[in-house]
Amino acid sequence: MYSISRIFACSTLLVCLFAGCATTEPAGMLKTPTGKADVIIANASKAEIADRITNAMLSSDFQTERIDQDYNVLSFVKRHSEKWTFRYTYNIVNHPPEGVRVLTNITRIMNPGRRDQVVTDISRNSKEAESAYALLTRIRDGAGSEKTAKDHPKTGLGMTMKDYTITSVAPGGAAERSGLQQGDVILEIDGEPISGDEMKDAVRINGRPGATVHLLIKRSGQELVIPLAR
Repeated sequence: MYSISRIFACSTLLVCLFAGCATTEPAGMLKTPTGKADVIIANASKAEIADRITNAMLSSDFQTERIDQDYNVLSFVKRHSEKWTFRYTYNIVNHPPEGVRVLTNITRIMNPGRRDQVVTDISRNSKEAESAYALLTRIRDGAGSEKTAKDHPKTGLGMTMKDYTITSVAPGGAAERSGLQQGDVILEIDGEPISGDEMKDAVRINGRPGATVHLLIKRSGQELVIPLAR
């Protein structure tokens, strides 16, 4: 399942966050309640924060391992080499009255999939944890600075898909306003057939903020072109 909403502007940060290193050098303890990348984000919904995190990860060549429909858990993996794989798991919970809280767990897997596989928790005291915290604080600061009219709450594109089928549409999001529905199957993006690489096509759909992407979808045996404003 892939989230395909507006890419959050964090390209500079992503270079250091997801470069991926075979060795993790010790870092300072994060000054958070848990010592992990643990951030409270005000003025935001779980769907919006899940969208922003997902697009940051996809833009950095991570693969989506899990995104539940309620946006409670997001899990991404990236194989750095045959020997090393990194897994980032973001737990998102409502945190009234401020907004949402994101707690990050990071593991480094040596010899993934083999009998001698070793999984190490690097959620604390690692450069990966500090970089994940920097990403979340950047998202937090961005969410706090973006004031949105009450009658148009910001939720990103607000949809997820799996195997090119839309699996959920968030209320109030751009996808719902465009008329997209759960169960729609995406066939073309701006007049070009889907590539078969769902992550790359998710980035294509997300595209440039403010622009409109035209999706050819199949619904109940009929094909429709839906303009989706980002």
